[in-house]
Parts: sequence; structure tokens; C-alpha cells
Amino acid sequence: MLKTFCRWLAPGLLSAIPLLAAAMGNPQPGLGVGLAAGSDGALYAARVRDGHVQILRSNDLGQHWQAHSQVNSQAEAIADDAENAPQLSVSAQGALYVSWSRRFAERFTGDIRFARAENGRDFSAPRTVHRDQRLTGHSFVRQHLDRNGRLWLVWIDGRERLDNPAYQGSALYASHSDDGGRQFVAEYKLVDHSCQCCRLALAERADGSLLLFWRQLFEQGQRDHALLPLGRERPGELRRATFDGWQVDACPHHGPALAEDSQGRLHALWFSPHGEQGPLFYGQLADGQVLGQRSLGGPRAGHGAVASLGQRVVLLWKEFDGQRTQLLAEISEDGGEHFRRVPLASSQGPSDHPRLLRVGNQLLPVWHSTDHGLKGYPLP
Repeated sequence: MLKTFCRWLAPGLLSAIPLLAAAMGNPQPGLGVGLAAGSDGALYAARVRDGHVQILRSNDLGQHWQAHSQVNSQAEAIADDAENAPQLSVSAQGALYVSWSRRFAERFTGDIRFARAENGRDFSAPRTVHRDQRLTGHSFVRQHLDRNGRLWLVWIDGRERLDNPAYQGSALYASHSDDGGRQFVAEYKLVDHSCQCCRLALAERADGSLLLFWRQLFEQGQRDHALLPLGRERPGELRRATFDGWQVDACPHHGPALAEDSQGRLHALWFSPHGEQGPLFYGQLADGQVLGQRSLGGPRAGHGAVASLGQRVVLLWKEFDGQRTQLLAEISEDGGEHFRRVPLASSQGPSDHPRLLRVGNQLLPVWHSTDHGLKGYPLP
């Protein structure tokens, strides 16, 4: 991936290659997992093995996992990397919903697949969600089950380039279901000119609406981040959310993270090579500005996650120190005014991106590494 990325870099950015390579970390295909917590406190994980999505369950906050069920009976070529892992949601009644990106033989092509298990164990036959059946990219799906029971799927879509080869970037498309995944509405376009391969972030607000946060192509080739409200009827207005002005004709394969706290503040993590200390940034997004923007971690920090519960805000990331990859957290008890750092784990081998789950009244980091397997790390 790095060689391909370097070939895409604009000549003036070649000096940034070491920083970018270190910050991207070393995720390994097969380690990407989707995670969700049930109302009973059980954790569920969706992983890929031999072309099948397998569901694991844990009853002890991710210390031990048991095989629970298998989603697809027929093997498929399923994306299983950290940036493009399967997605998993659990309803209040215990139904499981799983989506993933299926890869075709031609590079950068595929479709979005979905299956459901009403009883939490026996899955329906997988189906393709979108009506568009042309050979192009439909990938990097993000799934969210909101408090009103609407199941959202948002993904990166390459269909615009089929009709216009000069089209810049990709488009973002969405679909949703109001009946537990039995039927999805026809997909609809949200925005044009998104980054091609950075994972998307979805955050649910106090009023039940969703915010989409992603890397967008702006004027003069700048790849900054944008916000888009997803309403019940139609999406709101796109607005720019970060202002780093990174000009690059490439996709860094490094998506952002977003969470709203109890006071309505938006806490964000994102990647940009413009940091003096490192490329991973934290800040609070406001109208037309970023409050308290700072580098998080050192020059090899990356792939952050963020979650909030009341006034508690947790920032989570991994960082390579030259010998091992560390899992690190910063915790705030006052809505992001002050943070304390907590080291959680380390691995000398490849690892997934760190994930954050809300489990009852706590926020739980979960990390899949070759050294320790899939494990939860309860916070102090």
C-alpha cells in the first residue's frame, strides 16, 4: 500500500513520506473487526475468516470470546483490513445486523453486502444493498443503528467516474432501513468529491440526528474534513470542519473519528501531516473553526477513536515507538477541558485500529493485535 501511496504523492510532498508511513501504522489484513455491545452488556465482534463473516461473543468485557454464529454460508472475497472492516449493530431486542464490502477481481471494484439475524444467531442470505450494479467501487461502508431504530448505511462510491473519467475523488452514497433491515430505500447521493479510501465517521446527536464526518476534496486540491447532518428526510448542508489546507493528490487511507458530549460539543480526531509534534489531531468542532486543536501523541501516532458518556470524553489511538505499537488513551471528566493520559497495552506485531464501545455506563477500548488477540481494556 505504501508504494502505491508514494507513487500518487505530489512532488512537493515527498518529504512527508516518512511521517505518513509511520502514522499509518501496520494494520494487517484479517485483523479488522466490527464491534457492538448488546443491551445486556454482552459484546459482539464481526471478523472475517476464509471468506466468511464470523460473529464472536464476550460476556466479560472482551477478556474472552466464544464463537457465536456465521453470517454467510457461501464464501466471498470480503474486505477485512482495519480501515474497511465489517460493520456490526445490535438492536435492543438482540437482533444482529452486519454489513461489509465485497471485493471483485478487478481492482477498486466491489459492492456493499448486508445480512440480518432477527434472533441474533440465524442470518438471512446476504444481499447487495444498492441498486447500482455496475462494475465500480462501492466500499468503506459505515453502519449505524440510531435510537429510533433506523439502520443507516453510508459508503464511498465510484460510479460517478464511469460517466466522467475526469471526476475528482469519489461520491458518498447512503441508504437506510426502518424495518430492521428487511428493506432498504434506494440509495441516494449525499455529496460529491470525497476522498477515495478513508473510513467515514458517524456520530449520533442528543436529538437523535446523525452527523457524518469525512475527508473531503476542497478547492486547490486541499483534503480537509467536512460535516454533513443526516436528517430523517434529507441531508443538511455540507460545511468544512478542519482547516489544515493539506494539498495532496492521494488518499492517506486514514479516516477520522467524531463524538458529541452531553453539552453538545463535538470532539474530533483526524490525520494531517501539518502537526509540529505529530500527524494525529484532536479538536472541538465549532461553526467555521476548530477549538483547542492540538497534536495528539508523537510523530508516529495514528488511527484515533473518540467516544463520550456524560462529561467523560475518551481519546484512543495507537503509536509506534520504534520497537512496539502502544495503545494509548487520554481521558477527560469535564467535557474535554482537561485530559490525563493512560497507557493501556502494547504489541510488537501488526494490529487493528483501536475501537471504542459504550457498554452500559462505561466506555471500553477494544484492540485486536497479533500479540494479545481481540481484547477489551477497561479504563480506570
